[in-house]
Amino acid sequence: MANTTIPLLGRIAGLAGTELIEIVPIGPTGVAGPSMSATTALLAQLTGGPTGPTGPGGTGPTGPSGASISGPTGPTGPSGTGPTGPSVTGPTGAGGASGPTGPTGGGPTGPTGAVGAFGPTGPTGSGGPTGPNGNTGPTGVAGIQGPTGPTGPTGPTGPTGPTGATGPGVTGPTGPTGSQSNGTFTATMTGCTTSPTGTIYYVIAGNICTLTATTTIGGTSNAVTFGFTGLPSACQPLINNSVPACMQLEDNGNGGLAGSASIASGSGTVGLNINDTTTVTNRVHASSIGWTSSGSKAIQTGWTITYSLI
Repeated sequence: MANTTIPLLGRIAGLAGTELIEIVPIGPTGVAGPSMSATTALLAQLTGGPTGPTGPGGTGPTGPSGASISGPTGPTGPSGTGPTGPSVTGPTGAGGASGPTGPTGGGPTGPTGAVGAFGPTGPTGSGGPTGPNGNTGPTGVAGIQGPTGPTGPTGPTGPTGPTGATGPGVTGPTGPTGSQSNGTFTATMTGCTTSPTGTIYYVIAGNICTLTATTTIGGTSNAVTFGFTGLPSACQPLINNSVPACMQLEDNGNGGLAGSASIASGSGTVGLNINDTTTVTNRVHASSIGWTSSGSKAIQTGWTITYSLI
């Protein structure tokens, strides 16, 4: 019964009803749908009765509408998620089979039966592969460094930390003992009517020499100068030297006067100066010619001078 058109459905009315017959629905546009099977009982319902006699004029009754037959659901597509790609819409599934046209009634031709429902949409096609990543753009230029901010205010001074423990004392080595010598010599006084003499002690420590008289040595003056000879070579300085002050001088019988001394290099002579205030107004002047040329003069007990030998 394949390819049997709807007008021939009347021939299956006497069948048992359980036979399957392949049918091909034709859509309103004339496009054939997918073939399907239907029982003869279902198809018999679509057949009309015998053609009745022609009625007296007028339009005959409308024949019954043909039964709607939906095509079978298409098979489900294979399961599985493809890689994500651009969205692609699959093609629209074929239209469902149209219901068969009802048979022509005994009267005028009845209306065309209703169009059958379209079949389900076919499965979506698999997506294409994901496109490659685009190239990374170039790095932007570095920004310009901003100006240095102003210096913040100085914070308060922190508290003083605790005193550290006293370190162990370390005594340095003892330095070498400097050269030292001492002795006496006989001094002969000058500027007197006689040449009085006396003993003077000396001490030499390194380059420093000290002279000391332990008794008074002097006489009657006959000159405005005063001094003594006999200084040993060990007590003589490398260059002419001066002692700015010395005490225990006696002039014209007046003791405890102040003066100074001059020591010549390479000779054993020591000149004694007396302080006066007549040579320079309002000034004390150590004069080598300020001694009185009469009366007694001397270096008294305790007279001492200290000077450098270089």
